[in-house]
Amino acid sequence: MGENSPKDRETIQGHLSAIEALASWLEREAGTQRIPQIVSLLVADAGVALRANRPPPAVEVESLAQRYFDTHGGSLRGEPAGKWLRRGRMEGWWRARERQIAMVCERAGSAWVPHLVIRSGGGRGNSTEYAIAFRPLDTESEPEPVECPTPKGRVLTTIHYDVNPAQAAWWVGWLSAVPQFHVRSWRGWALLGLVGMAFAWVALATVIVGLSMWHDRPISGRDFVAMAVVGSIAWVLWRVLRSICVLPWQRVTLAPDSLLRYDQLHAQFRLTRNTQSRALGGWFSLVRHWGTCPLCSAEVDLCPGADAFPGRVVGRCADSPLEHVYSFDPVTLSGCLLITESASVSPGRPPEDQP
Repeated sequence: MGENSPKDRETIQGHLSAIEALASWLEREAGTQRIPQIVSLLVADAGVALRANRPPPAVEVESLAQRYFDTHGGSLRGEPAGKWLRRGRMEGWWRARERQIAMVCERAGSAWVPHLVIRSGGGRGNSTEYAIAFRPLDTESEPEPVECPTPKGRVLTTIHYDVNPAQAAWWVGWLSAVPQFHVRSWRGWALLGLVGMAFAWVALATVIVGLSMWHDRPISGRDFVAMAVVGSIAWVLWRVLRSICVLPWQRVTLAPDSLLRYDQLHAQFRLTRNTQSRALGGWFSLVRHWGTCPLCSAEVDLCPGADAFPGRVVGRCADSPLEHVYSFDPVTLSGCLLITESASVSPGRPPEDQP
């Protein structure tokens, strides 16, 4: 066989750049479940093939299952490989993360984006095959709309979110000095130490105030002032650090203004799970999720759901923050309009089911 032409070598290098970006993203953010680990095996095969100037191979589902168990332990226990790894679930997982994968490749400077190819066996004894292929990265076309069906079968207006790095305040500038850092790096330990010192200070101050009152005399106004000061500082520290404390459960939280640079109006803390360990770990980043309102073209930023959507992070339009309100899905980076025109609701309230 003859050598590859310069154009072919350039294409292979572009594919390799995209596959390396995808592999890095999978390691940091994809999670520890079965499907992302299977995808990691396919990506590893594609990387090996591209470095040898070969196209990524198609792998039968039986081979994928065996390699998965060789790596992570376990067995099929008599279950067919095609049932253990269902095609529909693989397609659904990839489709939900296509936008994230495209953004990762774009940030890496690649002109290509990987996509999952599934070849059905088409009959008894024929195995389903999985492979990684590539297509040009189109940065100008709009993402495909995401359907958000309501119980009545209506399809609501949808929004797509972008993710950009955000800037921290000068006194915690190390939070945004790198795009993201591991929780068990020095930055991660510094962050945990900051939270720990804050709670330790509150505990120590509470003990000191309590001991100062632990004698046989009436409680004075000075004691009330001391208790009020300690309580106020504890409340402020909780308001500032709560978004960090709940990250392991919520994954994306709103960063307080006191931790952001003066010109950074909106930002979020994001924690992605570590695929290598269930112990303390993961990747921390300070980012801004934002989108363009499909109704009025104003910017949409993440805000608290408030009384209308308690416990939720929602996207609110800058020009119509009470009416143009969208849900936020950190996996698909998309959302749906939460207040429809057909629903007769007060501003900021979720729509009720109509008869």
